[in-house]
Amino acid sequence: MSRFDRPVPTAHVRRVTAPFPTSAAANRNVWIAFLVVCFMLTGLVGLFASYGPSIPLQRALHRIQAVDEATSSGVPDEPALRLVLGKSADDILTGPGDLPARLARARVAIIADAEDDAAGVAARTRLMIFVVTALSAGLGTGIMLLASRQKPD
Repeated sequence: MSRFDRPVPTAHVRRVTAPFPTSAAANRNVWIAFLVVCFMLTGLVGLFASYGPSIPLQRALHRIQAVDEATSSGVPDEPALRLVLGKSADDILTGPGDLPARLARARVAIIADAEDDAAGVAARTRLMIFVVTALSAGLGTGIMLLASRQKPD
């Protein structure tokens, strides 16, 4: 009898187990959890994107407050107005009509700019959420299709 024909003693051999379950059901649960994470990513993007639409309104309110402070003494403070309004400060400083009428026109212009900015932010936010949702769904579906093709162990 050669040494290769003898039975190998197995009493001292420790059985090695896989670190993760390898059954088909456990594997399927991992992929379902991954798919849930793909859709949770969409929710997180939506959550973070919800902060964007308020920015134009906040900016407009700050600009209106700065204009009110710059003109509170009854005489427009030219450097402060130019800092806040830029080129449109000329409408308040030298525009037609008295100071209250010029301030009213400036407020209307600031609100109109904020509405335009808000419409742009809203459109970009919807586009971003749509794209991330589609990508997350595509990624999750693709991985689920690959996982369903695996042969059970």
